[in-house]
Amino acid sequence: MSRQISSPAAALQPANRGAPGRRSGEAAGAYIRRLLTEGWLLPVKLPGVPVLTWAD
Repeated sequence: MSRQISSPAAALQPANRGAPGRRSGEAAGAYIRRLLTEGWLLPVKLPGVPVLTWAD
């Protein structure tokens, strides 16, 4: 199952903050994992809700 990003601006937000873009052929999930590994995203713990936020 694939999900669409709610707005084009949401798709550009990582790049607007200086994060690397998706690699050619890279799956969305792999891209998110790479951003987490590289420190561009930080997990936020909320009861029952997995959330990611931009690292500042």
